[in-house]
Amino acid sequence: MRSATSAVVFLLSVWVAGPLHALTLQDAVKAGLRNSHTLKEAAHGTDIEKYRRDTAQAALMPKVTSRYGYSRTDRSAGVDGRDSSSAGVAVSWNLFNGLADLNAYRSAASGYQARQFQETGLVEDYKLKVIKAYIEVLSARKKRAVATESEALLQSQLKTTRLSYKVGLFPKNEVLKVESRAVAAHRKVLEAQSKVRVAIFDLEKVTGLSLSSAVPLTDFPAETPGVPAMEQLTAMMDAHRSELKYLDTLLTSRGYDAQAAKGSWWPSLDVSAGWNHYGDSAMPDGRAYGNNDDTVARADLSWTLFDGTARKSRLASARSEVSRVQETLADTRTTLETALKRVVEDYRLAVASYDAAHSEVASARENHRVTEAMVKASSATPTDLLDANMMLTQAENSRAEARYAMYRAMAEMERAVETHLFYDGGKRFFDYD
Repeated sequence: MRSATSAVVFLLSVWVAGPLHALTLQDAVKAGLRNSHTLKEAAHGTDIEKYRRDTAQAALMPKVTSRYGYSRTDRSAGVDGRDSSSAGVAVSWNLFNGLADLNAYRSAASGYQARQFQETGLVEDYKLKVIKAYIEVLSARKKRAVATESEALLQSQLKTTRLSYKVGLFPKNEVLKVESRAVAAHRKVLEAQSKVRVAIFDLEKVTGLSLSSAVPLTDFPAETPGVPAMEQLTAMMDAHRSELKYLDTLLTSRGYDAQAAKGSWWPSLDVSAGWNHYGDSAMPDGRAYGNNDDTVARADLSWTLFDGTARKSRLASARSEVSRVQETLADTRTTLETALKRVVEDYRLAVASYDAAHSEVASARENHRVTEAMVKASSATPTDLLDANMMLTQAENSRAEARYAMYRAMAEMERAVETHLFYDGGKRFFDYD
């Protein structure tokens, strides 16, 4: 009775609220990327690297400065003070410093590119997070449907068993067994409903959307697509994975840092030119005595012959950083390859389990049908039907778990190689772009 009342209330609420628009995976991913504070923070970090690159580039350009000065002095007692002013402009340019500025710019430019790869990796991780949250809602709803079906079968069995007890076909304990199992089934339905709501909460978190617990979601085709060979997957991962591109580009950046550190062993050549105009008041409009203006051009050559161990330590530090990134790159590639092997194994297991679950469900459903007929013919007990119901419920849950485990493994595999692998009728299986 309570289940029927809940269903009526739900249908009335849907009728009053009007039809709900289905939330597709594409909509969910777009919302997640749009609303994620983590990705917004990452985008700001990329902007910072861009500005650092632009700052480093400025060192390669000439520097133009303007100057103004004013002074008032008392030459001696009894003599009026004298005003003087000057204004000028100067241009300076470093022509050579061992390519330190050029390599510093190259390092910053590579660092910016590396940061872009890193941000791409974060975006792909977030897409996977949304996809898995979306799949989790579908999985929770499927399990709720299985629990609801199991409860309905038990309620029907309970009604039949009570009638059989009244006419003396079964003893009282058989009725009590079915009643107990029906109550447990109703509790399973409540748990399944709660898990659906929790899954919706998680989907709301990653998408930034406010979702109704009854919002329709588009399910995936119940197919088991094939997967390329491991060698092909590894090659795809090496070619596309953002984390590897990030570390490889970061390694290039650190190499330029080492080259820039070497520049301090070379001399530095600076050239400059300037023009100054003078005056005998606050305005530099000419002087009564002396030249009114002058032009200066100069070249400065400096060479640091000894600075303790500063240069040597900077170069050693830069080279150690190169070695550190090399080891990080090697470790990351090994970690990613292992993760790829694991997800391929998870996929193969899920596919095999899903394919086997079809026959398991068919057998369990036929067994339930036969047992139910035998109970009606008094050749089996209600306890036998309870066992058949349990077998059917377990088979349905096993198939649902295998199916959505397969989808999760597929999504993780596409993330592992960072390219699309699975298609359905020419259309991408996870169509989120």
